Amino acid sequence: VENPRMSSWFDCCDCRTGKNRGLNDQIPGKPGFSSAEKMCGVGITFVEDSNGALYVKSLVPGGSAAQSGQVQVGDVLVEVNRNNVYCTNPEQIGSLLLGVEGSQVELAFKRTTTGAVQRIMLYR
Repeated sequence: VENPRMSSWFDCCDCRTGKNRGLNDQIPGKPGFSSAEKMCGVGITFVEDSNGALYVKSLVPGGSAAQSGQVQVGDVLVEVNRNNVYCTNPEQIGSLLLGVEGSQVELAFKRTTTGAVQRIMLYR
């Protein structure tokens, strides 16, 4: 059930699935990456609530997050590579989630049903 407080959403799609909405394209000027490298996400669509927290809205079938079996719709993103991103600007989080195809990213999610925080390593 979608939370009525959710106000906006963005994608962090997976290069390997061919599913994208523009965020897995090259990002000129992203620190640490050349403009020739393809930037990818992990196949998660997020929705932002009125407080700025990002919830998993959906998983791209065949994407890294879906294949892991560890991410669920409704999970709240709290860390990217051990950096606290809870209620951080979505554009800043997007730049942390995206990386060179085949690179790893560590995410931590708070499960809304239990309150437990789970860290997982995913490939972009």
